[in-house]
Formats: sequence, C-alpha cells, structure tokens
Amino acid sequence: MWLCPFVCALLWATSQLKLNYLDTCRKLSTIMDNNVLTFEEVLKRLHYVCK
Repeated sequence: MWLCPFVCALLWATSQLKLNYLDTCRKLSTIMDNNVLTFEEVLKRLHYVCK
C-alpha cells in the first residue's frame, strides 16, 4: 500500500500517536486491508485504537 509509508511518516513526525513507526504502519495496514475506508476514517480509527 503506497499510502502506508507516507501516513506512518506523517504520524511519526507529528508524534500525535504514542506508537513506534512500525506499529503504526501495521495498524494502518490492518485497518485498510480489512475495510475500505477513506483517509479521514483511517485516521479517526487510528486515534481511537491508540487511546
């Protein structure tokens, strides 16, 4: 998934989520593989998962 590295780098750079780079990428890949979501929905779910 081409978006994964970009989104992971963005989240890592902003440090909005208290996860390491690989864990964030893995969660993102799992979420997007299991569901067809928009970019905004993915970010919302990531924030929910990481709380």
